[in-house]
Amino acid sequence: MKVYGSSYLKYKNIAWNLLRRLGQEDNYPWLVEGDSNEILYSFEKSGVQRDQKRMKVFKEMFEECQLMDIGYSSVWFTWERGNLPEKT
Repeated sequence: MKVYGSSYLKYKNIAWNLLRRLGQEDNYPWLVEGDSNEILYSFEKSGVQRDQKRMKVFKEMFEECQLMDIGYSSVWFTWERGNLPEKT
């Protein structure tokens, strides 16, 4: 399943509740991928601090659905693209 979590706060819980419902449907392994527009930890965002309550709600859904973060292996922030020093 691919998920896009809205960047608008008022719609966040719709996506999280949908994942909760889907996670309760069957007891089969599942994969959720895509852009949740949310973070689990504050170090994942640069600049303005993310509201702790938003991260807490996301973490609770994450744990309730028994999801696992598989990590990320590219530049951390999209604005870094093309702005990194050349590797020698």
